[in-house]
Amino acid sequence: MALGKIYKDDPVDVLIDVLKDSDKEIRIVAADTLGKIKDPRTVEHLIDVLSDKDLRITAIWALGNIRDRSAVPALTNLFNDQDEYVCYNVLQVLRRIGVSE
Repeated sequence: MALGKIYKDDPVDVLIDVLKDSDKEIRIVAADTLGKIKDPRTVEHLIDVLSDKDLRITAIWALGNIRDRSAVPALTNLFNDQDEYVCYNVLQVLRRIGVSE
C-alpha cells in the first residue's frame, strides 16, 4: 500500500519527506537527489536541514546545484561553522551560485 501512495505522490514531495527519515544514508540520498532535480520548491527544505551535521555538506551542494540566490543568507551563515571543510564547501557553492567575494 505504501508503494502505491509513493507512486501517486509528487516525487519531490516524497523526497522532501524523506529528509526527515531516521536513517542518515537515506536522508543523504534524498538531499543529493533533490539537488539533481533542481526544483526551487526544495530550497527552503534543504536550508532547514543545514543544521543536520550528517546532511550539511550534501545539502550545501544540493543548494549549489539549484543555484537559487535565496539560499545565500543561510549559506553565508555557515561561515561561522568551526568545521573548515564546511566553510570551504560553502565558498565553492557560493561561487557556483554566482556570489562574488
